[in-house]
Amino acid sequence: MRRPARKDNVRPLLDLANRKLVPFAKAYSGLTDVEMRQVDAIIRKTTKEKFGPVRSVTPTMVFELGFEGIALSSRHKSGIAVRFPRILRWRQDKPLAEADTLTSLQKLLSQSTPLPTNIVQ
Repeated sequence: MRRPARKDNVRPLLDLANRKLVPFAKAYSGLTDVEMRQVDAIIRKTTKEKFGPVRSVTPTMVFELGFEGIALSSRHKSGIAVRFPRILRWRQDKPLAEADTLTSLQKLLSQSTPLPTNIVQ
């Protein structure tokens, strides 16, 4: 029997103020099958804790995400919700130190047109 691959994963951002990762988006894959197998292997290798199907991992990868809109949200730990998040590409050329932070997402939010209030609760 074939083991299911992780087709969607929560993508965190670094919260510099609290020096921890915060969940940001559950982005569905725009990766190839080969890349998905590589990501799956890295997730398994870097797992620190398991909570049923959820894994806490040591951060090692950077992904470029796209989304249709951004808004404040009291329902998300990051305080921000994005609409239709998706992985654009795996940035193997970028070290973790160059990944975006919660602060950079908050700046993007301040420059964006708000989503209708019935979209994000």
